Amino acid sequence: MGTPLSSCESIREQIHHWLDEPRVPCMPEPVAAHIRQCGACRAFISRWNAIELGLQGMRDEGPVVTGDFAVAIRGRLRQPPPSLWTLWRPAVARGTMAAAACVLLLLGVLLTTVLSRLAIGPDRTPGDTLATVRPLPRSQPDAADSGR
Repeated sequence: MGTPLSSCESIREQIHHWLDEPRVPCMPEPVAAHIRQCGACRAFISRWNAIELGLQGMRDEGPVVTGDFAVAIRGRLRQPPPSLWTLWRPAVARGTMAAAACVLLLLGVLLTTVLSRLAIGPDRTPGDTLATVRPLPRSQPDAADSGR
């Protein structure tokens, strides 16, 4: 014959109390006797045991949490939220550095272009080098050449 439902509800409340008290090592004997006789309560406690074993296994996999963890969390929650500038300051700094790098790059390209045009001159092409360019005619003789 089955166990009355009200008895199972009472036993399950006692099981929850026993699970919530880690300092009580052994299950009370009336609860243990009921579990030996009742398949539904035995399945109930088996599910809870599986959950507890899974949680204990995860304890070793997760990060180490110290005893003052809750105190530290509460302390951080009491702190005022950071200002908008504090949150945006790193992004503004990176953006400023990127803009400065772009400006320097553009100045370098512009300066290189201007200097190359000055070095080539109006009557030369960019492919000309000093070895292939004819010397310009002199308009007046040098003093060193006239003494020969």
